[in-house]
Amino acid sequence: MRARKRSPSSSRLFFVAAVGLLVGTGPLWAQEDANPVTISADVLYGTRYLFAGIPFSGGGVFQPHVAVGASSFTFNFFSNYDLDTDEFNEFDIYADYFAMLSDIVGGYVGAALYNFKHVEQAGEFTLTPEIYAGLSIFTTLTPSIYVAHDFNVGDGTHVYLSLTHGVPVGSVTVSGTGRIEYNADYWRDGSSFGFADFNVSVDVPVGSFTVAPFMVFQAGLDDDFDDFVEGGVRLRADF
Repeated sequence: MRARKRSPSSSRLFFVAAVGLLVGTGPLWAQEDANPVTISADVLYGTRYLFAGIPFSGGGVFQPHVAVGASSFTFNFFSNYDLDTDEFNEFDIYADYFAMLSDIVGGYVGAALYNFKHVEQAGEFTLTPEIYAGLSIFTTLTPSIYVAHDFNVGDGTHVYLSLTHGVPVGSVTVSGTGRIEYNADYWRDGSSFGFADFNVSVDVPVGSFTVAPFMVFQAGLDDDFDDFVEGGVRLRADF
């Protein structure tokens, strides 16, 4: 495997970004409400912390997350608690703006500032900024494209192409998303199709909360990316 720009024992947002389309903690712009301000809070347990197909933890993690929506803007606050090291090792903020470009096409742009303990720098917290944009066609399979560029530690660009679909089954919703990623020096050295994955989740309403167990099946497409089967559960409340 080629040298990566960041040690796999450090952490970075995976489950919120990579599974957010499935379990409903993505941008709040997908909701239209008479209330101009919406709040979503959730906590996730995952068996491993994957980001852009790369493992950034050796085991389980807890990830608290809060999203505040105001008009077409969404502001997010995220943290990661590593169960191997028994500490919070990441605190992130990110925000985006969404607009419908036609009756079925919507797009968004955003920026993020990630603050994590960089083990290659003696465990000191390190800031790295990123910009991102996405476009979706809101049809049965919701074909989407997502592009992100990191300016510091990640120092590269990656692109996701994805399809997603949800099916109501009684009082629950079963959702699935398939993605393929092209990675150009993003958190590693090298450019190629990196991995493909399939994410499946089940949203189960429990009173005023939603419990969403999920599974992630990943297939590496070059030597920098491994095969994984991981899972977890998210508890979410919307206000």
